[in-house]
Parts: sequence; C-alpha cells; structure tokens
Amino acid sequence: MQAGFLRPRAAGAAPIREGQNGYSRRLDRDRDGVACE
Repeated sequence: MQAGFLRPRAAGAAPIREGQNGYSRRLDRDRDGVACE
C-alpha cells in the first residue's frame, strides 16, 4: 500500500470514488473510478 493511502484510510475516508472531493486519477491505479482501494 502506498504511503499516500494511509491517511485517508485511517481517517475512514477511503476508498475515494470518482466525483468525490479528493479523487484523482493518479490515485486510481486500475482506472475503475475508485481511488485508495
């Protein structure tokens, strides 16, 4: 797991879905519309 995913996951904010605040395609490794999964 990448370090950038630890904070959102620990805060209960992950996964981040496309359209939600904080979503970025660079965080969505498999391009399925869900980041930090």
